[in-house]
Amino acid sequence: VDDIIDLGSGDDLELTGDFSVSAWIKDTSDLNRGIVCCGDRSNGSGWMMWRTSAHKAAFAVWTVSNRIVYSTTLINTGAWFNIIGTFEKNGTANQQVKIYINGNTTAEDENGWSGAQTPSYSGTIYKQIGFPYVGSNYFEGNISEVSVFNYLLSPSDITSIGSSTPTDLSALSTPPIAWYRMGDNSSFKSPQIL
Repeated sequence: VDDIIDLGSGDDLELTGDFSVSAWIKDTSDLNRGIVCCGDRSNGSGWMMWRTSAHKAAFAVWTVSNRIVYSTTLINTGAWFNIIGTFEKNGTANQQVKIYINGNTTAEDENGWSGAQTPSYSGTIYKQIGFPYVGSNYFEGNISEVSVFNYLLSPSDITSIGSSTPTDLSALSTPPIAWYRMGDNSSFKSPQIL
């Protein structure tokens, strides 16, 4: 119930260009619960993905301000869901933060910033799976197949990854820079959990 996977102190997850983050979750709680992060949650830097107390998935990227998107699709407890968050930096004022549930776009923030922005990483940088979103609200449930890509996933990759069974991400034309399998049973059942 209070397990965290520390992803180390290297800067490989501190991405500043286009990137994508994917995770399969099966939540058992009604509180805000952190899924995966790389940044300082208290001071607003980096990026993070979590499940809200309103049963929505959320993905945030901080630059000089923050951009947070919340899914319109509900993440109900007791069922497996794939969540993908993407950050698209076009070098202009139209950066986009999007969130996908089970391969489908569910929300996007296309308001953009004024001028090109780069995700910032300052303060104490936590790189964790299953982190406490607030206080001791550790993730309760299962987390599997967490992956981080240093590019924007294509629509076909998003559909493939968000399908009903885990995808062999090493078969993608460009594999993820980080892939935390949490077990590798081909039938996608326990003990593939955090």
